Amino acid sequence: MKMKHNFPEAPPLTAEAFDHLFKRRDMIWGLTTIAGVFGVSVDKVRKWHRETDAPIFCPDGSYWCSRSEMVAWLRRKS
Repeated sequence: MKMKHNFPEAPPLTAEAFDHLFKRRDMIWGLTTIAGVFGVSVDKVRKWHRETDAPIFCPDGSYWCSRSEMVAWLRRKS
């Protein structure tokens, strides 16, 4: 038996919409996760946030960063 769906046709995917949808996959949330992704200690992540211009953010006590921005920062730093 074939089911028929009555979904409305989706609007075309614009560049802005694509960026909005996939940018979240670039985000890394939490000290331990950031440390694990970049192979450093939690203390090192805190130090980068506190003492450097690393693109690590902690506006409300929760650390987060963009993977692509961190990779670019690490490349410039080397």
